[in-house]
Amino acid sequence: MVVIAGDGLNPSRERVDQAWPLLRHHRDLLAEERIRYLRIQHAQGTHLSWARDFLATLRTRSDPSTVSLQWEAEHGASINIVLVALRHRGAQDTNEWSLENWDIARCGVLFANLAGRGSDYQVGLFTERMHGEINQELIHFGRAHCHGLMRQASVGDTGQAAGVDEFEDILVDQIARWLERIRGWRRSLSMPPAGRSRASWIAQRLAIADDRLAAWLERHMLTDEPALELAREMWQEIAPWPGPLWQALQELD
Repeated sequence: MVVIAGDGLNPSRERVDQAWPLLRHHRDLLAEERIRYLRIQHAQGTHLSWARDFLATLRTRSDPSTVSLQWEAEHGASINIVLVALRHRGAQDTNEWSLENWDIARCGVLFANLAGRGSDYQVGLFTERMHGEINQELIHFGRAHCHGLMRQASVGDTGQAAGVDEFEDILVDQIARWLERIRGWRRSLSMPPAGRSRASWIAQRLAIADDRLAAWLERHMLTDEPALELAREMWQEIAPWPGPLWQALQELD
């Protein structure tokens, strides 16, 4: 099993040619049916174009039961983690939101720059074999962090667990809640600055990384149309990233 907890990629931050190796290997991972894939996706760090492509790729799996997704909005802005886990010999996978029957073979931890929104990661720690040993403290940290987030999903706390189809509904519902929140600010707070700075103000207040989403929220904060209906329409109009670029990038590979 591979467990990934974090933001995902952001096309406004990563150049597609530089991100191509990671995109390719991640897509290969999603296509590998023998590997169980569990993703804990940080809501505020999600870029919608990347999420659109990500979910479309997941739908190509023939066995959806090997994919588990969690949407969480409480943690994840500063830490992104990748775990490679091996099931205990003879153990059964009885709880998809537990690492109890899994040994962590590898761990990677990326710490983001906390100085400003949209900054790239500054520190990366990875378990590499040195003299036959790997860093058990790093493995323990990664396991504990992911297990805590997964426990939220299992007890119905701040995390929401879902399959691929349900995950899309959860994402759209989150967009609608953000819109309702800033409409509430409109009524209770002084208006933010007009123009482009208003979208930046919204992005900063919500701590979201998708600038296009912030601009969309700005456009609709003064309207009275149903938030969920608007969010669903907006999601359907999102173009996937890399989307059509996949073919061109594969030809250059």
